[in-house]
Parts: sequence; C-alpha cells; structure tokens
Amino acid sequence: MTGTKIKKYILDNRDDLINKIMDEQEFLLPQEMNRYNSNMMEKVRSDTSSNLNYLAQALAVGEKNIFVNYYSWLYTVLKERGIGIEVLKKHLKAIKNVLYSEFTQKDFNLIKNYLNSAENKI
Repeated sequence: MTGTKIKKYILDNRDDLINKIMDEQEFLLPQEMNRYNSNMMEKVRSDTSSNLNYLAQALAVGEKNIFVNYYSWLYTVLKERGIGIEVLKKHLKAIKNVLYSEFTQKDFNLIKNYLNSAENKI
C-alpha cells in the first residue's frame, strides 16, 4: 500500500480508529484516564484526531519529519500543561497497537517507523 492509500484508510476510518486508540490508551494508562473529566476526554479525542491527521499527511508525502516535528511540538505544548512524556509515549504505543491490527506487516512497519521516530525525538 502506498503512503497515499494508507492516508486514505486512516482518514476514512478516523472515528473508528480514534475509538480503538482511546480504548487502548485507557488500558495502558488506567489511572491517568480515570481522572479525566468529559472535557478532558474530548480534548484527548481531538488530539488523537490531529495526531492521526498529521501521521496520515506525512505518510502520504513520504516526509517523516512532518509527523516527528509535529509530535515534538505537541510534547512541548503538553509539557507546559503538566502532561508528562510518559503519557505521550503511551499514546504512541496505543496508536501502534491499534494500527498493527489494521494494516499488513509491511505497511505497519512503515507506519511504525514514523511513530518510533517521533517517540525518539521527544
């Protein structure tokens, strides 16, 4: 699958992917997620949507740094709001866990490369 086709799949299935990622994040960070109120949960959903969008766009044009730089910026913003690095790393893990089941191994390896690069930068 090309980066453009991966982008299309992610964007066409964004709502379902967000739900799965949110469920996975609750599994990975139960204490953190349990203390979130409905407004905070909606912000996590919105951030997850943005994360998927940046990932999809970066994959479509084959520019890993688009996603890596975005995620580094996101880390800086969230750090100022008291969100620690562990939460962002677990969020990337949740994305990886969900996308692993959505794509072939070859396609997932490409996606994982982008996600791992973002994790290594923060």
